[in-house]
Amino acid sequence: MMGHLNKTSSWIFHNPSSLRGMKRLPLEPNSMKHRRNIQGMVIKRYLQQQTTVDSKTAANDYFFELKKITVKVLGDEFELVYADAGPKDGELIVMVHGAPASHGGYQNISKMMTQQGYRVVVPNMPGMGWTPMPRSGCYNCSALHRLQVLQVFTEALQYERILMLCAHSLGGHSVLHLSEVPSLLSMCQSVCLMSSIGLSPHRDVSPWILKRNMAWLYYHLCQLPILGSSFASLTSPIFRRIKLKGRTIDSQVNFLREVSHMSWEKVNSTAELFKEMKIPLLVVAGNRDHVIQLPITEELIAKLGIAETNTAWYHKSSKSNDVIFSADVLQRAVLIDQGDHDIFNNQSEIVGSEQLDFLEAVKLNHT
Repeated sequence: MMGHLNKTSSWIFHNPSSLRGMKRLPLEPNSMKHRRNIQGMVIKRYLQQQTTVDSKTAANDYFFELKKITVKVLGDEFELVYADAGPKDGELIVMVHGAPASHGGYQNISKMMTQQGYRVVVPNMPGMGWTPMPRSGCYNCSALHRLQVLQVFTEALQYERILMLCAHSLGGHSVLHLSEVPSLLSMCQSVCLMSSIGLSPHRDVSPWILKRNMAWLYYHLCQLPILGSSFASLTSPIFRRIKLKGRTIDSQVNFLREVSHMSWEKVNSTAELFKEMKIPLLVVAGNRDHVIQLPITEELIAKLGIAETNTAWYHKSSKSNDVIFSADVLQRAVLIDQGDHDIFNNQSEIVGSEQLDFLEAVKLNHT
C-alpha cells in the first residue's frame, strides 16, 4: 500500500527537477510494489537533496533536520528516517512517538530542549512517518520490536547514554517494556511518559477483546492482494473522523496491528519491574485527555511507585504547580489542568518546563 504523501513529497513533486535521474520502474503502474518503490525513491531523493530548508518551510514542519540511517536488527536492514535537532555533541534526548504518528508533533518541546544545549532525535518507527516497513516481514509492530529497533538506532548514533527517553501515548506502552531489553535500559538515565497508555483498556479500546479482534481483522484485510489496498484507502477517512489520522495510510494500518499485539497483563508485569528498577521518572498528563482518561493515568502513576506527595497539579489559573519538587525527587508526576492528549504540543511550554527542571535534577544526582 502506498499512503498519502506529506509536505516533503509535495515539495518534490512541485519541483520536477528533484526527480530527474530516477530510473523508470518495469512494474505495473497500479501495483502495490510499484507504489511502494515510488515512495521509497521520493524519500531517498528528498533526503539526498533537501539538506537545508528555507525559513518558510522550517516554520511549518521542518524545525528538525531529516536524516536516514541504516540499522541491522531482527535479521534485516532497516532504513530508519529520523528527525535531528540541537548541537551534535549535546546530551541526548530520544523521543518516541505514538501511533499512528511521526516526529512532527515534537517540534515545540524539542525547541525548548535544544535551546538549553540538548540534542533531540526522534526516529520514525518502521511503518510510521517516513520509515518503510522491511520487506522481509520480520517486524511486527509490537512493543518489544519497537524497543529493539530503538536500541540499535541509538547505538548507531554512537551514544553510550540517553539522558532522557521520552514517549507519548502508545509510545509509552513500548517504553514500559524497557525491562525486556536490558541493554537499552542500561543506556537510559531517565524516562518521561506523556499521556501514556495505562495498565488497563481506556475508553476507545473498550470492550477490549472486541476491539483487539477488530484491529487484527482490519490489518489482515488490508493485506489482501489488490483488494487490501483499496480497502485501506476507502476506510482511511474513518481515522480522520476519530482523530487518529496518520501521515500515511500505511501508518494507520500498522497502528491497528500494534494495537492487536497489546497485552494488558504483560504491561502490568513490566510496569511492576519498572517500579523496582527505580529509574528517574517523570509522568505528565492532562485531565481533559479524550484518549487516556484521568483515572487510568492515576492508576499508572500509583503502579509505577510515584508517591502522592510527588504528584503535582499544574493549575491553569495560577500558572503554577501546587507542589514544588526538590532536586532529590527523581520520580514525579505532573497533571495539567485543562491538558489534552497532545500536551507535548498544545501545552508544550508547561511540559517542556517540567522536563527541563526534571533533567537538572537527574544530572545533579548523576554527578
